[in-house]
Amino acid sequence: MPKNILTVNDVTMQFGGVVAVKIKGTKEILDITIQPEIIDPDDPETLEDIIVAAVNEGIKRVQDASASEMSALAAKYGIPDGAF
Repeated sequence: MPKNILTVNDVTMQFGGVVAVKIKGTKEILDITIQPEIIDPDDPETLEDIIVAAVNEGIKRVQDASASEMSALAAKYGIPDGAF
């Protein structure tokens, strides 16, 4: 059996075009890009909220992709759905 049978690709979550988060299939954050126009020294909370939302959505997408791939793999080998 192949060593890395589950391969979830990297996910890039863009939040309104001002923040992009690239997350590896292992849920490791690879990159965060912030457009300068969103940086307001008088309102750091908004930027913090946007980054948290982008990271959380990216993680959710990785988890969803992983679950989908696991279901497909389980079906291929006759493993009942929900066994994982």
